[in-house]
Amino acid sequence: MKRFFILILGCVFVLGMISGCTKKESKAVETNKDNSEWFNNLETEDVDGNKVTKDMFSSKELTLINVWTTWCGPCVGEMPELETLSKEYENNNNVAIKGLVVEVEGTDIKTGLSDEEKNLVKDIMKKSGVTYQQLTVSEELKKTDFKRIVEFPTSYFVDKKGNFVGEKVTGANSKEEWKKIIDERLKMVKSNE
Repeated sequence: MKRFFILILGCVFVLGMISGCTKKESKAVETNKDNSEWFNNLETEDVDGNKVTKDMFSSKELTLINVWTTWCGPCVGEMPELETLSKEYENNNNVAIKGLVVEVEGTDIKTGLSDEEKNLVKDIMKKSGVTYQQLTVSEELKKTDFKRIVEFPTSYFVDKKGNFVGEKVTGANSKEEWKKIIDERLKMVKSNE
């Protein structure tokens, strides 16, 4: 019986790692013009307490915003891949990568992070070798449909104005998969110019 329980627990863990992490929520949200205020009106802070606005998008043609949470194995697991890409694109003025850390109370996304949560994020960053900027959820962002995100990690692409570019990407990806997606989104941005 004990082996059976361990087998079931192992299967649940593996399925979680494959599919990503979710929070209990009834309805998923889509990237559309009705939700464009998520990022094109962005005002928040990063985990170091620095003020961040939508102006951070203006210097890049495309920004990948990776929404993750500290309790999600696939989220943390893909961070080194995203760091490698961030460094590769650092000298390329076309693409930026940002993290957006979400913590949840019950089924509700929290605003900001406690000092303990910030320290945990910084510890994860250090262990993963991550240096790209990590944003927190502002009260304004929480007032939008962003609060209904149900899967972690979920990534969004935005243009210089913070408008969505293509559909969201759910689940973790390898470096090669991300490069392919980024190249596709860059083509979308350039075709809209």
